[in-house]
Amino acid sequence: MLTSTIASYMMPQVIVMETIPLLVNGKIDRQSLLKSYENNNGNGSCNHGKAELDYSNIPDKKIEAARALFETVASVLGSSIRSRISIASNFYELGGNSLNSVYTVTKLQDQGFLIGVSEFISCNTLGDVLNKMRGEYYEEDPILAHGKQQDGRRYVAQMLQDSHRTRVTDMITTSFYEKADLERWLMPDIRAEDYTELMDSMWEPLLEKNLSFVVQTRQGETVGVALNFDANDEPPVEINSKLEIVFTFLEHLECPI
Repeated sequence: MLTSTIASYMMPQVIVMETIPLLVNGKIDRQSLLKSYENNNGNGSCNHGKAELDYSNIPDKKIEAARALFETVASVLGSSIRSRISIASNFYELGGNSLNSVYTVTKLQDQGFLIGVSEFISCNTLGDVLNKMRGEYYEEDPILAHGKQQDGRRYVAQMLQDSHRTRVTDMITTSFYEKADLERWLMPDIRAEDYTELMDSMWEPLLEKNLSFVVQTRQGETVGVALNFDANDEPPVEINSKLEIVFTFLEHLECPI
């Protein structure tokens, strides 16, 4: 039921305890609970000896990365691991959550294997994670190798231009319409076209202020965008859709700031 309404990394984790620690006044001792959770989940120590690691169907060239990934997952999840770790395993079904997703990514980076947090949480299986990890086998990927030769930079930033309009509008629409929590709950009242209209109304002020930029690969593909405004001179925008609900809510949250 929950899997049909929330993202996998947001799935709650059930932990069964024999007793609940209490304070002298009878209230729950939250600090003891947190400490118990840290201890049960390894707190970064090497607990992978107890976990069953299955390296079946992994190419030889990726075995080293797979060992780093599986052992890191086992170490981070500790005793909360629910099943064998393999390339078919889902990190969150194993017992992971959004918090230890970040910890896992950080530990992989410490070992020289790079993957973004957003990339990690979007992967359905550890096999998908393995395919997105970048590290010891840079030279085997001609695109990554080319980027590495260019001062180690695989991406370049470019100030927002009118030629970016179609791609940027598509990225903003896809990101918010398909993935943002508020928008998902308001569907179908919010349409993809609402974002196109919003971007159309803001486009000229964005170009005029020259504070926004896109991120492109060395091959010229736009893969990221940052839309920036002067907080003291934001352009007036008239919204005639249910997006007004979202922006009113966000404005209410930002008001104290």
